Amino acid sequence: MDGILGLAYPSIAADSVTPVFDAMIAQGLVSQPVFGVYLDSSSGNSGSQIQFGGTDSGLYSGSFYYTPVTQQTYWSVSIEGFSVGGSTVACGSGCNGIVDTGTSLLVGPYGGISAILNALNVASDCSNYDSLPALSITLGGGLSLQLSPAIYVERAGGQCAPLIQGALGTPMYILGDTVIRGFYLEFDRGNNRVGFANLASGTNDAKVFKI
Repeated sequence: MDGILGLAYPSIAADSVTPVFDAMIAQGLVSQPVFGVYLDSSSGNSGSQIQFGGTDSGLYSGSFYYTPVTQQTYWSVSIEGFSVGGSTVACGSGCNGIVDTGTSLLVGPYGGISAILNALNVASDCSNYDSLPALSITLGGGLSLQLSPAIYVERAGGQCAPLIQGALGTPMYILGDTVIRGFYLEFDRGNNRVGFANLASGTNDAKVFKI
């Protein structure tokens, strides 16, 4: 790691510096005030990219589904619930979340994360991997993100571990790389929203749709 490239809103920028993407917009260096993010989950992980000023249509299929930014600090979004097998297991009354490429896992308050992990019930020896359920995340704007075990479980050396973690003192859920790598994302500063699109490859069984 060589450093941190902050791409959230100016209100949380360290020392009130102008974030690099805001500088790009102000200087007319991008044709649109959006950037696209793709995290490659294939062997070698060599194809990840960020595109400033647009998105790469070759990496996603169909249309983007958008959820509005609720606070212009982080890329904050409203979460309406986490469900497993059609039953809501966490955040049933709504909660706050952020979409963050700088966080490797799906992270949240211990209580909610424990409920999610208990419902998924990932066996450490991978004995139930083939029968694991999907994890669904409902976002504001009527979006549903469906994550398959291929997204939320890491398998290595015959061992399985969920890429989901509780954190002490975390009041919100962080939709980190565990979630992001299942989709192509558009971060839209012009309309203050985050767009999710299905990947063109369709290799991980993650799906986004309107409900």
